[in-house]
Amino acid sequence: LQGRYLWIAGNWVESQKYFEKAIQLQSDYAPAWGGLSMSILARAEKGRTPTREAADKAEAAARKAIELDDTFAEGHHAMAGVYLFGNWDWGRADAESRRSLELDPNFSEAHHIRSYILFAMNRPEEALQEQKRATEIDPFERPWALGRAYYYARQYDAAIEEFRMRAQAGTAASWVHSLLSKVYGFKGMEKESEQELEEDTRINRGEKAAEEIRRTYERGGRRAVLQLQLNDVKARSRKENISFLELADAYAALGMKDETFQQ
Repeated sequence: LQGRYLWIAGNWVESQKYFEKAIQLQSDYAPAWGGLSMSILARAEKGRTPTREAADKAEAAARKAIELDDTFAEGHHAMAGVYLFGNWDWGRADAESRRSLELDPNFSEAHHIRSYILFAMNRPEEALQEQKRATEIDPFERPWALGRAYYYARQYDAAIEEFRMRAQAGTAASWVHSLLSKVYGFKGMEKESEQELEEDTRINRGEKAAEEIRRTYERGGRRAVLQLQLNDVKARSRKENISFLELADAYAALGMKDETFQQ
């Protein structure tokens, strides 16, 4: 339970320790192996451990969970995550995801992962419906997920409405402004996009960094701000382990296709 709490909170390093402790206490406990798999994979997705090594370890843990209890929905859910994020095998990810939901149709996180899989398979409407179901079952576990699904489905007005509702409810302060900035950018609302980015920067990095965003926009507009963000990610990548997805996203925002695909 401690591992699960920390996993949902995004503290995957500490959550992994608790899942490992649970396994030490009872090595045939399938939920602990499933949790271990998800923690390892979540850390890898953020660029904190080598992706291939982490994917192999996550897969071994997920297989152990399934071997111990093939009727355990979270074991198949963990395996779906391995196939999706670790192996980029959409077909097997889809099969494991469907198996997980057959075992537990009210498993919110399984609907959430299935949404990711369907987006990867270019089935955005089905993906959006899966995330709607996940949010319906548990509106608070991932308060950002439905808005982001609308964003991925290019339903920008619905995304803005969802994000604004979450912001007003006080459940989204640490991330909602960043996502709103992206949505406004795709709608061509440059000033609104800059204002949301400035607010996100103020919350997460302080007033000085937010002021730099504002001055950059005044000097060179939205493109200058996007270049500033790319420069920041590149600078951080020289000092710490940055996810390739973050760097690719920064290049993509500037329309630098070759550099995006190289990531």
